[in-house]
Amino acid sequence: DTGEPLEAYADRILPPLDADPVNAFLDALADNPDRWHHYRNFLVQSSADLLAEASAAALGVIGEFGPTQSALFRILIDEFGYGAHGQKHSILFRATLRSFGLVDEYNHYWPLFDTPALTLHNAIHFLFQNPRNVFKQVGFLRFAEAAYRRATELHARHLARFHPDADARYFREHAHIDRHHARMVVDEVAGPLVAQYGADVGREVVVGAELTRLQFEAMGAHLAA
Repeated sequence: DTGEPLEAYADRILPPLDADPVNAFLDALADNPDRWHHYRNFLVQSSADLLAEASAAALGVIGEFGPTQSALFRILIDEFGYGAHGQKHSILFRATLRSFGLVDEYNHYWPLFDTPALTLHNAIHFLFQNPRNVFKQVGFLRFAEAAYRRATELHARHLARFHPDADARYFREHAHIDRHHARMVVDEVAGPLVAQYGADVGREVVVGAELTRLQFEAMGAHLAA
């Protein structure tokens, strides 16, 4: 817990996500002759989380609070591909895996998952498996939607440059839709919750956002190393 109100935390943490479009892992791959193998490892490590995207766990935060229900449901519908199974985000990620010659079955690569990948995966499940974490769940969305928009845009560019035959729809879709999701979490979820229930809720949102930030940064630093 940083002890900051939500607005102050957001003003300090979130703008650099757009102002400094840097990804140390992708930057390290630019001149690496083994980039194909390293990127395959990135996809394997990410599969623990991304093949479960748009799962029932994400429903935990839906329906808890009337003022936020509509926005959260619309975000979940986007994750499920707007009702078209072939556009569901986990389905798009499966296509990316296959385009790199990888198996797309959930947990197929369990023996290869490293500690940061499992830690991130467990942190997400910790947040979303317990209804008591509902405001922390909003914090996860608050940080993740903003961070993922930037990261997926950079990955889409990387694939277009170095692996033009790879299926990059997953990353292009997120780079587009998460612009809207980040705004919705701010304007239609976090803000109304704090206005209705008070500053203590804002601090819970900050805890969830900060936990997410630390896990994302640890994963990114490990990949770059």
